[in-house]
Amino acid sequence: MLLWLLQKLRGSRPRLQVCVRQHASAQCSAFYIAADDDVLLQTAEEVHLPKLLKPEFGGGYKEFTVRDMHCFQNGTSASELLNSQERGALVKHVLESARAEPGDEHALEPALTLRPGQSIVPACVSRGVIASMFPLHDRAALESLRKKWVKTLFTPQPLGKPLTY
Repeated sequence: MLLWLLQKLRGSRPRLQVCVRQHASAQCSAFYIAADDDVLLQTAEEVHLPKLLKPEFGGGYKEFTVRDMHCFQNGTSASELLNSQERGALVKHVLESARAEPGDEHALEPALTLRPGQSIVPACVSRGVIASMFPLHDRAALESLRKKWVKTLFTPQPLGKPLTY
């Protein structure tokens, strides 16, 4: 069952990077899933993610497009353009877009039977095949935030920093 799910996620379009780890203490397997910058940018365009335009292009928010990436604030790369929450939501969208194909109906039995076209991940979550899903944090950004916010007692708090994380 896990091998089939792993194969489906690795073979999905757009491509995801999947790493599997066994957790002996919890007696479970964990899938660590990431997407490269191209996948994130394509998905941001697909979901019509609103992003802030540079002032010279009128300011305000506009639906993101890869073609007009240079028009957006911090629009030089996905890591600068997308915050941690947006990246996590985009990876989740890609995961939820993975669909069962004809012939996949019995791949997860006895836990569940899939229908062709059915979204695989939400079905697995609802039947308990996937126990939980949660985004992992950007360690470098968290460390920077910790130094600027937690470890500074007598300086003004950087209230905007947690919001952008």
